[in-house]
Amino acid sequence: MRNTLTLLLSLALPALATDITPGLSIGTGANQIQDGQRLTSAKLLQLVSDASIQPVFYTGKVSQTNLVAGDTMLVVSGSSGTFHKLNGNQALLQNYHLITDQSTYTTVAGYDLFLLYDPTNGVFGKVAFSNLIASSAGSVIVSNLVFATTNGQNLPLYGSVPDPTSTNNQPFTMIWDTNGNPCSITYSNFLNGMVGNLGTNKLVPHVYRQVFQPQTLLSTNLATNIWGFLGVTPVTNLYFGTNTLLFTNNITVTALVAGDLIPFQDEQQHTNNTMTLGALLAWFTNAVPVTSYVSTNTNFLSTVTRTFTHGLGVTPTQVRAVLLCFTNDSPFVAGDEVSIEGLLRSSYTVGNYSLTANSSNIVIRCYSASPAIPTGSGTDMNPTAANWRYKVYARP
Repeated sequence: MRNTLTLLLSLALPALATDITPGLSIGTGANQIQDGQRLTSAKLLQLVSDASIQPVFYTGKVSQTNLVAGDTMLVVSGSSGTFHKLNGNQALLQNYHLITDQSTYTTVAGYDLFLLYDPTNGVFGKVAFSNLIASSAGSVIVSNLVFATTNGQNLPLYGSVPDPTSTNNQPFTMIWDTNGNPCSITYSNFLNGMVGNLGTNKLVPHVYRQVFQPQTLLSTNLATNIWGFLGVTPVTNLYFGTNTLLFTNNITVTALVAGDLIPFQDEQQHTNNTMTLGALLAWFTNAVPVTSYVSTNTNFLSTVTRTFTHGLGVTPTQVRAVLLCFTNDSPFVAGDEVSIEGLLRSSYTVGNYSLTANSSNIVIRCYSASPAIPTGSGTDMNPTAANWRYKVYARP
């Protein structure tokens, strides 16, 4: 027996000294046995059952950089309490249950965390969902996004037609700046940014050319252009101001009529529209104030009242009436103007004309067709009626 105990202890002591503390040791104290003492079954059981594994059992082993598929791990079954072994794939590397056995979330909150691996520093890290989305938005490939309901898109449709005039709870759209960074913009601001370019060559260029540069859409000779008319003139001959053939080829010029349509942009409604030429002229007539009046040249006759409709809308504050020399009448030449104020009847010392005005008309009343016009040489002359005309100027 003594030889047996010595053999057992000698075999165990190298391991016991490091990895395992036995439940019974050689000595005279408690939990010890002396050399030559009888080894009972109770002591033998104590040797094993009271033994404890030391941390060095793990820490003293040779280090390994990472778990590999062929590694084996010892585990205790939670249900049966028995030992089992797992290889590296079963324990971690291909253990899909780490994900598939977790609770299912129907939504993701901004503060939810994701586990990430940093390949640069070789460490794990965590990131909140909100930060993950914000930092990765610049890498989104827009062409890969699915929007149409016919090809499996998952985004809900917007419930109503957006109102560009509303500033409450506006819908947003996503755009990218020149650096590729995603940004948001409200629907109203998006439309407002485009309105200034509608009808120009920046937006809807085809419509712009139709309205303002139709020559760029004409076909070649004898081909039908975009409006369905036969273009008998080459497009190269239709660039205004640069090609003299524009005025020498067989283009038919049609006079404007009141019903012709004129395109314009409504700045209040931000829309493109048209109005007839007649309506445009009527608007100008009513909206643009008349600031002065010059009459046409009117025949000069004796004892005749001449009425001029000035159209100023008010009684003019300045009125000037003249005799316009139409044909040379010595000493006056064609183009000379002589004010009628102060001209006397021939051989009389009283005036020959009266000039009156109201909010509608200016009236010249003449006594004689031969007023006395001073010549500047101490004499006067009597104008030849056929050589002179009346002309009137007025300001409100």
